[in-house]
Amino acid sequence: MSVEENNNDIPPIEPTPETPPTPETISEATNPSISSDKVKKKRSNSNPDPLLHMSVEVTTNNLEAFMVIDTVGMNFNEINQTEIYSYITNNTKLASDMVNFNAINDIMAEINKIKNGNSEETTVRMKICEGVPVVKGIDGWVKFYHPHNQRVVIRDDGKADYRNLDKYISIKKGEKIATVFQGVPGKQGKNVYGELLNPPSIKKPKVVIGSNINTDTVVAPEDPEKIFLEYTAATNGVLFTTDESINVSEQLNIGSSVGLTTGNVNYQGTVTVEGSIEEGSKVACTGALIVNENVESSDLEVGGDLAVKGGIKLKNKGVIKVKGNVSAKFIENTIIEVDGDVIIEGSILNSKIYCLGSVLLTGQNSAILGSEIIAFSSLSTFNLGSNAGVDVVVEMGYHFRNDRLFSELGNMIRNSEKELSNLIPQVQQMNNIIKQSRGKVDEARKTKYKNLIDTFKKKNDFHKKLINKYEELKTTRYNSEKINLIVKGAAFPGATIKYRRQVEKLSVMQTSFMMNFFHGQDHATMVAISDSGAKKPPA
Repeated sequence: MSVEENNNDIPPIEPTPETPPTPETISEATNPSISSDKVKKKRSNSNPDPLLHMSVEVTTNNLEAFMVIDTVGMNFNEINQTEIYSYITNNTKLASDMVNFNAINDIMAEINKIKNGNSEETTVRMKICEGVPVVKGIDGWVKFYHPHNQRVVIRDDGKADYRNLDKYISIKKGEKIATVFQGVPGKQGKNVYGELLNPPSIKKPKVVIGSNINTDTVVAPEDPEKIFLEYTAATNGVLFTTDESINVSEQLNIGSSVGLTTGNVNYQGTVTVEGSIEEGSKVACTGALIVNENVESSDLEVGGDLAVKGGIKLKNKGVIKVKGNVSAKFIENTIIEVDGDVIIEGSILNSKIYCLGSVLLTGQNSAILGSEIIAFSSLSTFNLGSNAGVDVVVEMGYHFRNDRLFSELGNMIRNSEKELSNLIPQVQQMNNIIKQSRGKVDEARKTKYKNLIDTFKKKNDFHKKLINKYEELKTTRYNSEKINLIVKGAAFPGATIKYRRQVEKLSVMQTSFMMNFFHGQDHATMVAISDSGAKKPPA
């Protein structure tokens, strides 16, 4: 029976070369908006032309394309690699450089299996094209190693202490400030049509780098695409950071008064305050402290000079400590310890000054009133005391810090002597035990004896060091150099001048004089001076 006789009820469809089938008549699967599991194939299984049995399915993300051949009713003798290749290149929009044409051989192998009855399948479906997926990038980030937000400290009573706001962060040279990871950009992809696919944009941190910042580039050894920028301080200074900027200043400039609005200041370097240091505020710095107005707080520790354009006016509470020199217009109701010189334009009133340098009052009407001045070197003022007869004490050539240490060492020596006196009987007793046993003692006693001897030696050595230092301080408590006391105006009754064992308490006013002090003298005499500072015979 012939094929024509078997299909009398179905009119044959004979496609001609002049009217090649279009992709629309082949399959809707080439539409990228249609998923592979919902493809509706428009094909006639009764037409033997292989071309009409071919279609291409593309996944919804356009990254994969599958060749589909429905072999039912197809003339197996007319299909070959060339027909399949021609269909892919002429009847689809697939990018030729994305197509795996080697898959055609595998397709033909499956078709031959069906043709030879070696497969029960009737449809061949095989991937022929695969796109390149987009590689997503990695977002960048910034890690700060110091806070840049103000922090409020809550006290034990539950109240907030706004003065403890750490607004100014001190930083040392080489200290790490921030690490910036710029991120890794994503990589483009390509779909089966050859269209480029752009990856999503990554987040790139934007950090403005200010002055005194060192930058090091670090590449991750396990992934060279990951590059980190390490920022460190190029100098000692103060760190200013925001979410978008970092800066190190060698000098901290506070454009206002130090108080509730600024918080306390703790800085490794020089600090300049445009206003005043308000009462209750704390300032500690390793460099100089420059104050353009007044100092009203005693809670100051200055590693360099303290320069005050106004005055230092406290309430005799607390002690200001300065490693360098002090300069101001006046000092009032203040206790201050200064390692350098004290230079005052006006007066020192109701204060106690401990100075390891010289105390110099430079103004025409300068005066020391109701105060105690302890100076290791010289002192110069216009007036010493006043007509009111308020007591003023000036102690010359005296090292207050060494004297304190001298007193402390005296107490330590006495305690050390007590400890040694308690150990000596124990050592003697142990010596007697060893002699009586003629050296035959058990290990426990040997260990005990050794520990006792070691303890005694250490304490005895320490005791000797204390005594040596104590003897040294006996002399270093006082200045061995020649020093002067100069009063350009007048010294009033009630003023007391001390130098070692010398005590001169004035009962009558003395004008324009100088006293020279040196080690070994019995008594320093007053030598009259002229207004120009030249000596003149005493009155």
